[in-house]
Parts: sequence; C-alpha cells; structure tokens
Amino acid sequence: MKAWIAFAISPLFCQPTPAIFAQPEAQLNSTANDNTAVTSGNSDEKHSYSGGTGGDFWTTKAPIPTGRHALAAVAIKGKIYAIGGEDGISATRNEEFDPITNSWSTKAALPTARRDLAVASFEGKIYAIGGWDGATQKNQNEEYDPVANVWNTKVALPTARDSLVAASVGGIIYAIGGYTGSASNKNESYDPLTDAWSTKAALPTARYFLATAAAEGKLYAIGGVYVGGSTHYNEAYDPRTDSWVTKTRMPTARDSLSAVSLGAKIHLIGGWDASAVDRNENEAYDLVTDNWSTKAAMPTARHGVAAASAGGKIYILGGDSFRTENEEYDPGLRY
Repeated sequence: MKAWIAFAISPLFCQPTPAIFAQPEAQLNSTANDNTAVTSGNSDEKHSYSGGTGGDFWTTKAPIPTGRHALAAVAIKGKIYAIGGEDGISATRNEEFDPITNSWSTKAALPTARRDLAVASFEGKIYAIGGWDGATQKNQNEEYDPVANVWNTKVALPTARDSLVAASVGGIIYAIGGYTGSASNKNESYDPLTDAWSTKAALPTARYFLATAAAEGKLYAIGGVYVGGSTHYNEAYDPRTDSWVTKTRMPTARDSLSAVSLGAKIHLIGGWDASAVDRNENEAYDLVTDNWSTKAAMPTARHGVAAASAGGKIYILGGDSFRTENEEYDPGLRY
C-alpha cells in the first residue's frame, strides 16, 4: 500500500482519512452540488443565487451513519449521496442525507467497493468512477438511479486510477488527474447518452488528491499532490476549446480537500498540507475577479472529506480516521 496523504485514500496512501464555528497549502477528490455543474464533486443541476443574507457561518448537522474517509458525494434534487470510501476496508456504502429533515437513510450499495473514487451527475443519475480497492486502481464506471434505487454498469474508464476528480459540463462528464502509480494528467470525457469515452487535453500539472468544481461552463482543478507534496495550483479547463488556462493560485497549498461552487465563487475547504497537518481553511475563489478571499473556517479540521451543496448551503462529510462529521456552511446566498 501507499503512504497516505489526503482527500480520498489513494493506494498511494494507506490513509485513514478524516455548532457554529469559524483554517495553508495541500490536496483531495471531488465534490458535487445541485446548484451548478460540479466532487467532491459533480452535478448538472443549476440554480441561481442573488444577494447576501449575512451568512459565512457553520452549523453541525446529523452525523453520517458510517464514519469514513476517501468517500465521494453528490447532490440530486436536494438530497446528498455519500458513496464509497474507507471504513476499515474499501466501502460500498451509499447513504442519503436530506438537509430538510436533517436525517440519513441507507440506499442500494455501490456494486464495486472502492475509495478515492470520483462521482458526477447527469440528468438525475450519479456516476461513480475509478478509485482504489486496497490493492489496485479501478476503472469501474457505475451509474446509480436514485429514483429506482438501482445501479448499472457502464463502459469503464479508459485509464484506471484513483484519487481523481470528476465533474459534468454541458452533459459531458470529465475525469481528471489521479494516481496510476504516479501523478496522472489524464483528462478523459464520458458521454452518458452514448456510453462512450474520449481523450481530451491533458491537465497541465499532473496531480492526485486534487479537488474540482464546474462553474460558468468551465472546470477548475485546484490543489492536490504534485512532485514533492501538496500544491496550490489552480487550472481552468474550457471544454469548448479543449484547452487549459492557469489561474491565481489557492492561498493555502493542500490536498485531500473539497471544492464546491456556489454563485460566482468556488469554496475550497479542509484538506491537509505537506506536513500532514489537517486543515480547516475555507478559501473562496472569485470567478469574476480571479482572486481569493478567506471565509469562516470549518469547525473540524480534516482531510479525506467529501462535499456537496443543496439549498444554497455546503455540506462537508466524513474525513480521516473514519470521521462522522457533517458540517454545514452557509455562505449567505439567497436561494
């Protein structure tokens, strides 16, 4: 097994990953939300926000039933699904959180046990891609239908890898970065309608345990593990031109973090740094100005988390050492 360093547990890392409260440079998986195409993360449902309502505070919510790290999360129609991860062994857990009732329910298990996987959504369905089973990188691509509560096998990811990220833009899912025995720069796109994969422009800086979010028709690959440790790279991919552009770096280098886009900002939360210290930073990237700002820190510093958003709020789930925390961040957006 590998030495463990951040968001999802990579085979490279045999990592045990990780109320109102108010956290440098490190890495992590993907998050998802139901407000813009994002984990995490990882959704194709879009909503608009306007104006502020104070916000910028945290609240503790019902803990995730199965404590785990290196899991993935995505939101569909206001519900959040926490999938896979590590709970002592590579997990098949699929648990649904309802923010309205603040309650959890168990759903059909992920067919292939894995951690350090990526998830993304398209037209009400969830795609669980890649990961690690404790021995090998996986290429599974399994589709979950929350309405029917069933899983189906789809065409496999061309390049087996773990600690990757995924997000959807324009009806296409992009699987980016990850670990294949070394840091990967792969960018492979999946069309759910044709059940087919294509190769796209490579990620400029090969990384794993990074985070991603989709916003304004682009994908942002932020943080992660690069040669020598945690990074603060921020690179934007435009599917229309199949090209990458370098953006202003994240202030705190870290990996195994989470990313969620809301309104005109992407929030990068948690993770750990090159010294293997858990972080609680909540740094917001402004899509318009290409600048960063510091927001209220996450109450519980942790890495190996998953994140998703629903109803204009962000939920950070689980984390290293099989954590059960579910902490909600309100950025002050009117839904």
